[in-house]
Amino acid sequence: MLKRWLCAAMAALLVVCSAGCGQKPDDEAEPANAGPSSSESSEEPEEDLLVIYSPLPQEVLEAAVSGFEAETGVEVETVRDSVDQLIGRISAQGDKPQADLLFGGGAEVVRQFEDLFTPYETEESEALDPLFTADDNLYTPLTPMPIVLMYSKEQTTRAPAGWTALVNSAYNGWIAFADPSKSGTSYTALCVMDQSPDTGEDYVERFAENLDGKMCSSIAEVYARLADGTFAAGVTLENSVQKYLEAGYENAVGVSYPQEGTTAAVEVSAVVKGAPHEELAQQFIDYVSGEEFQKKLTGQFELRTARSDLDDPEGLTPRSEIKFIEYSVPAAVDGRAALLERFAAAEKPEDASSASEAQP
Repeated sequence: MLKRWLCAAMAALLVVCSAGCGQKPDDEAEPANAGPSSSESSEEPEEDLLVIYSPLPQEVLEAAVSGFEAETGVEVETVRDSVDQLIGRISAQGDKPQADLLFGGGAEVVRQFEDLFTPYETEESEALDPLFTADDNLYTPLTPMPIVLMYSKEQTTRAPAGWTALVNSAYNGWIAFADPSKSGTSYTALCVMDQSPDTGEDYVERFAENLDGKMCSSIAEVYARLADGTFAAGVTLENSVQKYLEAGYENAVGVSYPQEGTTAAVEVSAVVKGAPHEELAQQFIDYVSGEEFQKKLTGQFELRTARSDLDDPEGLTPRSEIKFIEYSVPAAVDGRAALLERFAAAEKPEDASSASEAQP
């Protein structure tokens, strides 16, 4: 009982603290420094005030803003909210945007709403890892968070080697996976399964069937249920597993990087189309893409860097040892409805569950 309570507490902490996918829970939906709303669009923007919309954790946002202000002397105003709310604001403001920059949020989100943003090639572009950049420079990567397999050491004696393991009958009903229609992490993982050349054309259907009707309500439930031993393996973000390991769960859970290949959920920055202070927004992107701030991400916040010339935080698996597929963000966005339909059609309802009673 105590173990389950500790896992639930840890999951709640991760929801608040994690930078995963640029999302915040509903109870944190109030912006930190509410800027002008769409109803104030008739007001002229201040000449030298950079307005940033961001879903990132407050401490990361503050570190970026304070460093930029100190280096440039430019005043910054921030509005912090969930990425869905921020996209809604930008869209509602139409051709009179109040924001200059979206700082944080997934690459897929920016691609989905690409009409709201304008491309910019940062002066740091040559140092950025091409795995995570956009061919058309619609967005600039900030930090990548690999999609990984998390497993329960209580329920399995060995780490699942990759995606293929999760369609083995031994894992039937033992997989923790959040609803991909609601979880950005799970949907990205589903796209990896579908885009990987080593999984097979019908992998998504086989995986959905092997869930045996059991699906977690959120990504937070995935790592909580793995930590308390309810499930044997699951799909989540690397930084979520790392938080558990750092909190003393190294004997309860482990991490595995799919041998067939994976991708990363990438936090990005993007210049708002028609931004009142487009040049200042570009300067900010240059700053957060630069060596100084990227070192702060890895050192102070233990996040991976978007740069190829810097090392990731100590204790994380070296990037060179992780197999990344050629992941297509446009394909993930354009094919969303069809992929989710395939998944839903193959998934079993929970009342038809026939989970394996044996541990994997």
